[in-house]
Amino acid sequence: MPLPAPTGYRYSLSLLAPDILAQAVILYVWVTPEESRRKNRDRARPGAGGSILHHGVPEVVMRTEYGVDDMAWLLETSEVPGTVTIEAHGRTYWIPTARFDNRVDRTSFLRADPERWSRRDVDVLHGQLVDLFGSLRARMNSST
Repeated sequence: MPLPAPTGYRYSLSLLAPDILAQAVILYVWVTPEESRRKNRDRARPGAGGSILHHGVPEVVMRTEYGVDDMAWLLETSEVPGTVTIEAHGRTYWIPTARFDNRVDRTSFLRADPERWSRRDVDVLHGQLVDLFGSLRARMNSST
């Protein structure tokens, strides 16, 4: 780290327009490369009924493009805790960031018929998202 341009979030985020960077927040879904590949295979199963939730990326792309990213490094090296520091357009932006830990799958159940969703799974996911979005809102309010 840091990843060289044109790879990584640091580079990609720096390409956004200043007005977008000034208002941006990041909700990062944290998943291991192995779990990401497993989810990709599960999503790509035929007979999904045309849902946008049923799609896949070729395995070669999963292995060569999605195997590593710089989000953890960006969070660890930011001058402002809970943010990602981006240098762009002659300015420094501290983008409020929350990381949703999905290394242990908490979301795949959502591709099933809602009648089959476990109340517990829904409640756990809802609670985690409420907490994450609340932390993002607090970080946004403290940076204004």
